[in-house]
Amino acid sequence: MTDLNALRTLVAESNPIPGADHVDDAEFAEVLFAIEQQRDTAGLVRPRIRWSKAVIAFAATAAAILLLIGIPLLLSTNRESDVTEPSITVAVSTTVVPPTTIAAPTTTIGRVTATTVPGAIVAPAPDITWRRFEIGDGFLREERSELVEIVGPITVIGSDLLIVGRVTDAGGGDGEPRNAVWRSSDGGENWTEIDVGDLAEEAFDSWFASAVEPDGTFLIAGENNDDALVWVSADFEYWEKSGSAELGGPNLQGIYDIVHFDSRFVAVGEDGMDAAVWTSPDGLEWSQVIDDDFSAELIGEAAIYGIARGGPGLVAVGSAGASGGFGATDAGQSDNGAIWVSSDGLEWSLLPFVDDPSRFGLASVSSDPATERLVAFGGDRWVSDDAYEWAWYDRTVPLGGPPPGASAAWIGDVAVAAGWDAALSLWISGDTGITWHRVDPDHPEFEGCTQVFDVVSFGDRFIAVGPTADSCWAEEWTATAWIGTVND
Repeated sequence: MTDLNALRTLVAESNPIPGADHVDDAEFAEVLFAIEQQRDTAGLVRPRIRWSKAVIAFAATAAAILLLIGIPLLLSTNRESDVTEPSITVAVSTTVVPPTTIAAPTTTIGRVTATTVPGAIVAPAPDITWRRFEIGDGFLREERSELVEIVGPITVIGSDLLIVGRVTDAGGGDGEPRNAVWRSSDGGENWTEIDVGDLAEEAFDSWFASAVEPDGTFLIAGENNDDALVWVSADFEYWEKSGSAELGGPNLQGIYDIVHFDSRFVAVGEDGMDAAVWTSPDGLEWSQVIDDDFSAELIGEAAIYGIARGGPGLVAVGSAGASGGFGATDAGQSDNGAIWVSSDGLEWSLLPFVDDPSRFGLASVSSDPATERLVAFGGDRWVSDDAYEWAWYDRTVPLGGPPPGASAAWIGDVAVAAGWDAALSLWISGDTGITWHRVDPDHPEFEGCTQVFDVVSFGDRFIAVGPTADSCWAEEWTATAWIGTVND
């Protein structure tokens, strides 16, 4: 029941629902069992042996299904906004995140860091105007509990935007999910679906990751049938699947995030019980980085879920210290937040574990290209300007913050974070990621049942993407983009 209670607590903190604390354990367990039954058929999140390693399985699956299906079934209550002053633009809160001190870690890997969050900050919510645009035709979720990822990551490619997703066509096709890629050349207002050939029928057992090379080479990565998976296109007309032997093997290999850095692609994920990093000059030929700081023999079972530019070059985050490793914690609390740094993507150092209260590790990391400020989202929020010293901000205070697995984008001092939550999870910061305000769920541009999966900055606008429907019980959904413009 420890994992059950931890999951319930993290869901409640991620998106508070009045009365959720009184849900009966037996009923809650039935909901979680239903979630597990759907994971294999959903095709989004690979099965895991232990809940504590399911970072995005919680963020992208448990939170989504639980809040969309489980809690509404268990609670007979209307959804209430946690915003005290609804606004046509954003929800504004005057609650301030209190300063908190991080105790120095006891491990000796990397630099031992200790820092105190600065004094109380009152940062008003930036004024952002949102406009809503449909990406394509309607798509089906034939069963409410089936996680068909309608819109996945969004990537900036020069003057274009590309979105990767998985859909089931409404009113046509064979009723089976297919992969899709949409392209916009006008800043997100109009979208055209690209012919991706055999990629359309490729099975992905995990969420999508995408990255682009300066010359335009575009990668879609993930995991299928226990092997890492990469598809490549240089012109969006011809798509080729990597056949590199380094992406397979006797254990489970999975790629969960990817960037292009210093003339190479760098992908992160896991290989069996080890954290894993692969590099490639072109997306087709890959080499796995072998490093003791990824080894389960030294750090316990580990995985890397996110990577971003920053610090000495690259910063990766995930979980480590599972039972049996030197960083193991008490039973039922077996995963620590883990941070790795590298100057080139080839040699890595693991920093001391961070004591993230979720015990699920750190699920994502994003960086501000102008200031190189880093924000990592786990059970709490971690902020750093150099990747070595991290300030901790508690998500349980009323101001809250983006959920585990969220991605962030910046324009000047304004940041927007999005995903992964069944209820609208779109957050705005006016102080480069320190203080966050949730966009009002009753905002007219987000009316109905809306999920936001990813966000990027593009010139002077933010582009957020996700599925929306008239109600959370609808079968037909629409892939949607929202354009946010910061008002002076």
